[in-house]
Amino acid sequence: MSDVSFQKDVLPELGDDKLQEIAGLLGTDAAGAQRVVESTVSAMSGGGIPAATVTRA
Repeated sequence: MSDVSFQKDVLPELGDDKLQEIAGLLGTDAAGAQRVVESTVSAMSGGGIPAATVTRA
């Protein structure tokens, strides 16, 4: 699996329910959770850690 494919597959695999669960654990909204997931996936696939801001809901 390529890095780009991995990155594209993670959010749909999580789905809205899991993204909301992650948001709750992080104390943020779904958009903040999505940014964290995207940053984490990028770091895991060798893309480094982009500057992501998590805002409180």
